[in-house]
Amino acid sequence: MSSPATVWLTLALLFSSLVLGSLARRYIQTTVDFYLAGRRIGYLANASAICGDYFSAASFLGVAAAVYAVGYDGLLYGLGFGAGFLPVLLFVAAPLRRSGAFTLPSFCGLRFASRAARLTAVALVLVIVTLYLVPQMIAAGSTWTMLVGYGLPGITPYATGVTAAAVIMTAYVVLGGMRATTWNQVVQFGVLLSAVVTVLVLAYVRGFRYLDALAELGRQPVAAENRLHPGLAAGFLHPGLRFDLFDQISLLLSLVFGTAGLPHIMHRYFTSPTGAQARRATAWVLGLVTLFYVLTGAVGVAARAMLPGGPAGGGGGTVVEPGSAGRQAAAEGAPPVGVPPLDAGAGEGAVAGTGMAEVPEVALRDPDMVVPALAWRVGGDAVLALVAAGAFAAIYSTIGGLLIAAAAAIGHDLYEELTGGGPEQRRVLVGRLTAAGTGGAALAVGLAFGRWGPGGQEPGLFAQMVTWAFAVAASGFFPVLTLGIWWRGMTAAGAVAAMVAGGGGSLALILWGVGQQLGWWPAPAAASGLDAVPATFPTAVTLPLGFAAGVAGTLLDRCRRRHPIDESRLDDLWTRMHGTAAERQAERLARIALAQRWRG
Repeated sequence: MSSPATVWLTLALLFSSLVLGSLARRYIQTTVDFYLAGRRIGYLANASAICGDYFSAASFLGVAAAVYAVGYDGLLYGLGFGAGFLPVLLFVAAPLRRSGAFTLPSFCGLRFASRAARLTAVALVLVIVTLYLVPQMIAAGSTWTMLVGYGLPGITPYATGVTAAAVIMTAYVVLGGMRATTWNQVVQFGVLLSAVVTVLVLAYVRGFRYLDALAELGRQPVAAENRLHPGLAAGFLHPGLRFDLFDQISLLLSLVFGTAGLPHIMHRYFTSPTGAQARRATAWVLGLVTLFYVLTGAVGVAARAMLPGGPAGGGGGTVVEPGSAGRQAAAEGAPPVGVPPLDAGAGEGAVAGTGMAEVPEVALRDPDMVVPALAWRVGGDAVLALVAAGAFAAIYSTIGGLLIAAAAAIGHDLYEELTGGGPEQRRVLVGRLTAAGTGGAALAVGLAFGRWGPGGQEPGLFAQMVTWAFAVAASGFFPVLTLGIWWRGMTAAGAVAAMVAGGGGSLALILWGVGQQLGWWPAPAAASGLDAVPATFPTAVTLPLGFAAGVAGTLLDRCRRRHPIDESRLDDLWTRMHGTAAERQAERLARIALAQRWRG
């Protein structure tokens, strides 16, 4: 599906990232400038940057692909992603910004006055970043292979895509820090939103009608069991084609509450000038996110209706379940699972007289490629190039956000905790070196997992990793943030217990399931009762566990009186997070006066 327009637009996107990074370099004088862009990002720019950071490959390509493949159950991803900022708006955004912290780990250290809480949060941040970064790097290589198709001399297109993503994103983060990351995310959000709107508009021009397509798809046969109601027939427009009730609940819990614990997303709130600006940015994000996922869901329906094998594209349109088995079948030349068969109206006659480009078979072997496939069908090379740029924008902006979040956790929280800080210039240098090291690790990870890329053995496994990151974030950080912000009596012991039980428990269950999928250990027998352990989406178990551990750890700690709360310090922090404007101003003046007295 490669075209010259795709190649040139992708190269232009990479070049613009380097230019923005170079321009932002002159603004960096302090660690606040490097990690937080001086806390001077306005609410509209921050809202756009948050969207650019949030809309990863899983959002831009994955949601439409999920709707295309499994209908209603695929829409759950869009619903969960879209609702994720509601808890942020209601419970977290403004108090977190007013706390004065740099990062989630620094908030834990500030709120609980605990080295253990801060270091535990650093470890949790690195776990979440890793789970999120691996699929982004694989998506960078896979998307480059499919849409660009060219490799640097001596290396494969996949390795070229991974290398380009890691090197360019690392360069602009090292050069420009958070300011360059923000500018890139704003630009790249505009690119990917334009791509989605263009594809949907052209689909309507070519005859797609949303309600008519839904009615037609509802009548199509479904060659899969109903996992929600085993005794009833499955349907494209009904729940149960992919998930049972537990998985549906757990998936939504992961996505809705996991957003508040994603380090690269919450890190953006510390760049707002005030708590009010942070809350206003979140309100805008809610509107933009809702619009985006409504559009991507509609694109998924359009792809199901218009691509070869769908009711409008010819063929039976039989809906079957996606997964690694389908991609393995595609690699062997068989019609892939989750993709309509191509032998019914998919040839020249399917597009004659329609003005639509014929979609090559390879474009439909992977459900994640249905958005580029639809773009080519309705708009040819020009629209495909725009969608390719949107896909790379989604991947690159998320990688940049993850790199700056990991660099802040290591370079700011871990370095300062172990060394006590140092001169400002040295701390900025440490931040840049940490960002470079994180980018190198991302490159190594992407190349190491390349065998699971196109034609690999377990691509479906890595498609789940973004949801796993949400699960660990929801179970590990959301209880700590909610209780720490709104329950004055919570202690450091409770915070550590919540992160270990919630985040660690979620990670342990995920690894348990991964080991079974990869054959590291056999699946448990039904008689043992372990087959009921929720390993795919564990949040329905681990999120309540995190809250329970936080409360129990706090109560036990307070009963033993091992770590008495410093009420004076907590009074100041509580005033900053929850006080009126006048109270916060008085507290700020008191801190300034105290600092001047110490310097005098």
